[in-house]
Amino acid sequence: MAREDLRGRPCFLGLDLSSTRDLSSLVCVFPNDEEGYDVLPFFWVPQTNAAERTQRDKVDYLGWIRDGHIRVTDGNVTDYDVIRRDIVELSQKFNIRQLGVDRWNATQLLTQLEGDGFTVMEHQQGFKSMTGPAKFLEMLIVSGKLEHGANPVLDWMASN
Repeated sequence: MAREDLRGRPCFLGLDLSSTRDLSSLVCVFPNDEEGYDVLPFFWVPQTNAAERTQRDKVDYLGWIRDGHIRVTDGNVTDYDVIRRDIVELSQKFNIRQLGVDRWNATQLLTQLEGDGFTVMEHQQGFKSMTGPAKFLEMLIVSGKLEHGANPVLDWMASN
């Protein structure tokens, strides 16, 4: 699946923000003609702690950054302005219908994205709210109806 093939297709976004010790993640989900989904993920990490995370987690964050699978933001805290800019740029390529966001630590960015014209739906992560979606995701994976272009970061996350 090439990014060019996704241009103009209906797209739904899921955003999970971090501040310092985790990756921020955005997943673009495109329904396809085979009753499945094409997925295009994006990840961000603060530049200052990327090397530390590599040692701590025993995961090649620096290699993923070098290969373009993770984007860095300046400093030791995730820069939400960079994420906002990237989302706005994606909206110029894809037909974004809705943006689902874990509301933890996201109030300002949500307000800004709504001001940018995005339809935002808040989604609190927890056992009650995640059980159904997790079962649906598992069904898609098992049935081979989820295509993510062999993204190594997403593979690693799913293995956890």
